[in-house]
Amino acid sequence: MPDSREKKDFIKEKVIEPEKDKKQILRQIGKRVLGFSICGFVFGICAVLAALLLSPLLHHAYPKQTQEVVKIPKDAPDVQEGDETTSAKETSEPVADIVQSAIQQYRYSAEDFANMISSLSEIGSDLDKTIVSIQSVKNEKEWFDNTVPTTGVCSGIVIASTDSEYVILAPIKATGGADSIEVTFDNGVVSAATVKGVDKITGLSIVSVEKSNLEERTLQSVGAISLGNSNEVRRGQVIMSIGSPMGMVHSTSYGIVSYVARNMSVVDGTARFIYTDAKLDADSGTFIVNVKGELVGFAVKTSEKESNDSRRFVVYGISDFKNILERMSNAKTSPYIGIQGAEIPLNMREAGTPAGIYVTSCANDSPAYVAGIQVGDIVTDVGSISVKNIGEYKKALEGLNVGESISVKVRRSSVGKYKEVVFTVNVGAR
Repeated sequence: MPDSREKKDFIKEKVIEPEKDKKQILRQIGKRVLGFSICGFVFGICAVLAALLLSPLLHHAYPKQTQEVVKIPKDAPDVQEGDETTSAKETSEPVADIVQSAIQQYRYSAEDFANMISSLSEIGSDLDKTIVSIQSVKNEKEWFDNTVPTTGVCSGIVIASTDSEYVILAPIKATGGADSIEVTFDNGVVSAATVKGVDKITGLSIVSVEKSNLEERTLQSVGAISLGNSNEVRRGQVIMSIGSPMGMVHSTSYGIVSYVARNMSVVDGTARFIYTDAKLDADSGTFIVNVKGELVGFAVKTSEKESNDSRRFVVYGISDFKNILERMSNAKTSPYIGIQGAEIPLNMREAGTPAGIYVTSCANDSPAYVAGIQVGDIVTDVGSISVKNIGEYKKALEGLNVGESISVKVRRSSVGKYKEVVFTVNVGAR
């Protein structure tokens, strides 16, 4: 029987591999490094070529989402009629007399009237490319819990065009609370739209249509209207109402500016009211243009009870609201306190009434109303800014942020004296 110890000794023996040549090892390592380098270089070349070839396709399929800033130029402050210097009046009066005399002597014919209407009609036809039809769908539950879609149609007008979108002004009645919105352009093309901003005070909203959803032929046929200066509108001028003045999209009405009311008190500021005999329908979307084809105003509803259509609507001059329109166009909210007021005239200030904004009304459930500001209070400070007139009040308001808490100082009449009261107001959104 073999000795078991010999087996164990055999198991314990070490197997010694032959010593490798160091140069051979270095050559093997070099080959591997070179192979990896070549593979990496080839892979890099392929990646670059693939990126160059696929970049246009990816850019088209997934366009870069950059938020462009919409800029709306502001207008110079209103210049009251009769502010010209004496020398200017003396120079212009003879010319005015000559023009007036010539007009009185000229006999207008039916052909002249027809030519004027034809010119206005051409302006209206050219502006059709700026008018869109907006259809909104709102899903509501009926008594048996079934979903019933309700639709609404109104007019909108393209007020800005960027590289990526069309910015459309429309009544809030058509867009507020809608589950889906579609825009139909003048050439019949329909596209989905989204709401960028709303203003409950004026009843307006801003709707956006992405250009990436439209074909080239539609992009070529749509245009944005030029925004005019409503501070230049005067009594007696010819204007046009476009959109849906007759309740139907792409209807048109002509008229004369009957009266212009400046510095009318509105919520958190003043505005110019333009009265006209042209047809208006704020609910369906009516926009006022001058004979240059510029947008100078929009119709708003003044009363739900008034049966006379001419009194139910009034035109707001667009110059007073360009800042709000710009903020809505960029998906920004506008600060809101909710007071209507009037400036304290000089004779009352000299008699001892504090300078500031006399509160004539507070909108229901507005930040000012909730804070406790009352009719008859005189607002003297908004935040850290002293306000003595409407212009200073509007400037102070524009510097606020929605959601912040500010202090509003008022002077309140009490037993023949004015005492200072400070309110904490939570700034809301229009």
